[in-house]
Amino acid sequence: MNAILLIGFCIGNIIGPETFREADAPDFTPAKITIVAMDASAIFLTILLLIYYKWENYRRDRIGQEHQPDIEFSDLTDKENQELRYRY
Repeated sequence: MNAILLIGFCIGNIIGPETFREADAPDFTPAKITIVAMDASAIFLTILLLIYYKWENYRRDRIGQEHQPDIEFSDLTDKENQELRYRY
């Protein structure tokens, strides 16, 4: 996940300055629209992720699995470790 975040950050840094074209000076309206659209999509995706976390925590709470000692030290993914609760 960290690598995906880094790749997205790098792509944004490469593409971002390309939206500021000399032909659009001095207002740079297309670039400003792009910035607002990207910020709005980031907010939407953050809210979507929050909803997913809440839903996943609710689903895991309904299972009612018994606690296993030292499960946090097991080599399990988030999907495999049903005791994991997402913090938000």
